[in-house]
This record gives sequence, C-alpha cells and structure tokens, in this order.
Amino acid sequence: MATIIAPDGRRAHLTPADGEHFTLAEMQAVVGGHIELVTLNEHDLMFVNEDGHRLGLTFNPVATALYHEAGGRPEYPVLGTVLLTTIQEVN
Repeated sequence: MATIIAPDGRRAHLTPADGEHFTLAEMQAVVGGHIELVTLNEHDLMFVNEDGHRLGLTFNPVATALYHEAGGRPEYPVLGTVLLTTIQEVN
C-alpha cells in the first residue's frame, strides 16, 4: 500500500486500482501532472510533479525531509503532493 503525502502533512493510503501495480495515470492523478521519480533506497520510491517548481507548487516539508534523509541534494525542496510506493508497486 502506498502513501500520499500532501504539503500540509496529511497522509492517506492508496492501493493501485488493479490491487498490484500503479498505472502512469494513477500516479499522475496523485501528483497533479507529469511525474518525476525519486529513488529513496533500493525498495522505496517517491513520485513528485516534475513541473512543481515551474508551477509554484507548495513546499512539502515531510517529503523534503524524506528526500534529504535518503541522501538527496540539500538545496532541493520537494514541492506539491507526493506518492510514496515500493518498487514492487510500479513494476
């Protein structure tokens, strides 16, 4: 089961429509546009809106902390709503 994290910190769980794997359309619906994949570790992925900066999406402090804890660039903030999944949910 995946987790949606909104910029205000609210979390919601999400299961793929087919019960196993998310489609591109499902992931795009969560982030509100084209997706960008952020690999957190060998098992966990974060999908963000690839146009978040250009669109002026809201800063997401929880997702940014997860990204930085995974070794992401410290100067890079995560913006907008994100989808956290396991690798198995998108294969």
